[in-house]
Amino acid sequence: MFVSNSEDGTFRLQGSSIGKCLEALAVDRPYQAMNLSGVTKTNAQKKTWRVLGTIERSMQVVTN
Repeated sequence: MFVSNSEDGTFRLQGSSIGKCLEALAVDRPYQAMNLSGVTKTNAQKKTWRVLGTIERSMQVVTN
C-alpha cells in the first residue's frame, strides 16, 4: 500500500497490487474561501495561505 496526495488537499490510500483507491482523506482547511485580495503578502505567504484554502479574486466596490 502507499499514500498519494494532490493539490486539492486530499490524500488517498492506494492498494499497491491493483492501484485501487482504498480510502480518500481530506485535511481541514481552516481558511476555506477567505478572500485575501488586497492584503500585502510575500510569495511564500501566498502559497501557504492557498494550501489553507484562501482565495484571491478582485472585488468590485459599488458606491451610490
